[in-house]
Amino acid sequence: MLVFVNCIISGFMKKLLTLLVLTIFCCSAISQTRQIDSLRNLVLTTADKEEKKKHLISLLSFHRSMNSDTLLHYTQYLKIISGSDKNASFTSDISLANYYSKRSNYDSALQITLKGSKEAKDYPVYYRYFRYLNSVILLKKNNHKDALTGFFNTLRLAETAKDTAGHIRSLNGIGWTYLEMSQPREALDWLHKALKVTGDKNFDNLHSIIYLNMAPCYGMLGNMDSVIHCVSQARTIAEKNGDLLTLANALALGTNICVYQGDMNKALQLIRQALDIRKVLNDPFYIVSDMAAMADIYSNMHLPEKGIAVANEAIIIARKNNLESKLPFIYMALAANYRVAGDYKNLAAITQQSLELRDSLFQKTKAKELAEMQARYEAEKQLASIKLLQQENELKDIRNRDAMYVAAAIFMLLIGGGTFFYSYSRTIEKRKRAEERALMERRRLHAIIETQEEERRRISAELHDGIGPVLSAVKLNMSQLAYQPEDAQKYRTAMQLIDESYKELRTISHQMMPTVLIGNGLMAAIDELASVFNSSGALKVSTGADDPTRRYDSSLEVNLYRIIQEMMNNIVKYAKATEAQIQLLHERNELSIMIEDNGEGFDKKQLERSRGNGWNNVLSRLSVIGGTIEIDTQPSRKGTVIFITAPIKSQSKI
Repeated sequence: MLVFVNCIISGFMKKLLTLLVLTIFCCSAISQTRQIDSLRNLVLTTADKEEKKKHLISLLSFHRSMNSDTLLHYTQYLKIISGSDKNASFTSDISLANYYSKRSNYDSALQITLKGSKEAKDYPVYYRYFRYLNSVILLKKNNHKDALTGFFNTLRLAETAKDTAGHIRSLNGIGWTYLEMSQPREALDWLHKALKVTGDKNFDNLHSIIYLNMAPCYGMLGNMDSVIHCVSQARTIAEKNGDLLTLANALALGTNICVYQGDMNKALQLIRQALDIRKVLNDPFYIVSDMAAMADIYSNMHLPEKGIAVANEAIIIARKNNLESKLPFIYMALAANYRVAGDYKNLAAITQQSLELRDSLFQKTKAKELAEMQARYEAEKQLASIKLLQQENELKDIRNRDAMYVAAAIFMLLIGGGTFFYSYSRTIEKRKRAEERALMERRRLHAIIETQEEERRRISAELHDGIGPVLSAVKLNMSQLAYQPEDAQKYRTAMQLIDESYKELRTISHQMMPTVLIGNGLMAAIDELASVFNSSGALKVSTGADDPTRRYDSSLEVNLYRIIQEMMNNIVKYAKATEAQIQLLHERNELSIMIEDNGEGFDKKQLERSRGNGWNNVLSRLSVIGGTIEIDTQPSRKGTVIFITAPIKSQSKI
């Protein structure tokens, strides 16, 4: 919502406003429809597969002017025919993330961007865009801190690659984040920088979005002239480029201007034009929002009959499309019209319905959470059954193969193939020995690591429960000693040394085995580790997780924590980084961890050749839990991203 302060507009500015709101935009909708229809026809009529993919990619670039169902249809179509074409595959993933974002399914969109940034690490253009889109979705989830960090990282990558579009998008993203944080002046600084990157008209589609973000900033500062200018610029560019979403948003902002100035007739004209475009896009979310705004305008114009009719129609559409979150706003507009009409009976009834709806939405939210937990349980149970069936099929295949080997051996034996049988037996024996050696090695590593962790726990407990009380007793006895005045400084020094020894003892005990890891789980331990780095001033660390309270197998939690601890220590020692980020993502039966810093990159080959204990310990722990690690870094590039994945054997909720 725009926040406008009350201000006085001169007669000249009112005339200018009247001219602006009288502009008609029907031609833009027709132009955009023709562009999309032309590309759709090319997709349908082109026989060559490669040409069809090019047309689909061009068509999906108009996602801002496409309804969500059409977007999903062509996204899936491109995915099916993409094959091994990475450009087509990445484009379909980006479009799918945009689809989920339009549907407000931000968790699914976030999973796609994280997966995409991992798979596109060798494709810089797509890698940068997946990281940018990840920040956009974090912002939509109101995670301002991580979104801002992400936008600054993509800005750095875009500047290094001389990516003009990425440069503009990242600057606009930073400004947008400050706008959402209600800091209009900081937002305007970054948005003006985005406009100054280039004057090339080919980037006007990005400039129109920047102007739309600038308008509410000026509104917060009470600068109505600049608000009108920005809305006019955004509208003009959107009309020229056929960007229906930006055009509809510009019309909605124009409606707000008219309402704040009391010009309800012009406000009604603009909201009708915006609503016409929303219907072309077939986006129920925005349609009911605009209809609620139209009903509110009717109440201000003392036309309650029309306002009531529009509000009731909006209620029907909202319920049909499961948009219950929009109903409170529609009820408010409907109540305003009943108040103007003097229909206090219906006013009381709709007020009661509004209160009941709020209670219902609260209860449904709780019920939905329980249903999601049940669905996850059933899905995991089904996956376990499928896995068991797969294992049985694999066992049957193994048995069938062994039977074939035996038959072949008998046949070869009958024709003098004793040598083959001997070789086969040797092969089986070698394979078994190799498997046994691998199993013994894993057990040995597991035993070593378990012994180390057990020893850490024992030493931590002895330090805390043994030496700790001794130091406390020493301090107590010292405090009861009588001493000469000339020994006062020595006494204070001794007491200070005891206090420092106790603090050092607690630090060592915690490093040996953090109690929060045992008590509260992996994410809580990571948060505490980040807090230690933050308090030291050596590194600014942020954390995030899609399910921070989830608990995992104790061995998995301990090993992953030690790996993360080692990676963070290496960042402090070698990377010269100032910021780092740790994200956890739970995907069915796999846990993914992303660690990112803004420090200096390095040569991965040196790490692979390293004989240091730290890296070897990481590999040993990964071998025990069946995990993998991938590192995206280069000596000539700032920043490093580490991807860690591990299978989940068992899990629970606190």
